[in-house]
Amino acid sequence: MKVKFIRKFWEGLKKFGLQYDDFPTTLDNVAVLLRLLTINIYKRRTKRISLIWYFLTCAAGGCYFYVYIFSMMWQVFIHYPRLNNFGGAAVALTLGTCTVTCITKFVFMKMYA
Repeated sequence: MKVKFIRKFWEGLKKFGLQYDDFPTTLDNVAVLLRLLTINIYKRRTKRISLIWYFLTCAAGGCYFYVYIFSMMWQVFIHYPRLNNFGGAAVALTLGTCTVTCITKFVFMKMYA
């Protein structure tokens, strides 16, 4: 029973591999991955996204905000100036501004999906 479950799981996971690179399969794979982020790109699919995925997405968004935004701001504006390490602050700020764009992309996907 356990081996059958693992084999079925592995077969389902293989469809995300490089050998399945035709357009419909790629679009199906993207739709599956976006449903984990509570974004439904198939309007014909009537199955609701489970409520647990909304909670997990909110929790992941909160963790992302804390780790990449709040910690970066603290590092740049509080920690590095105390150490007089303005080069490190500049590097942290440039790397941190790249991660801010991910949040805006996610918000736009949620608004227009």
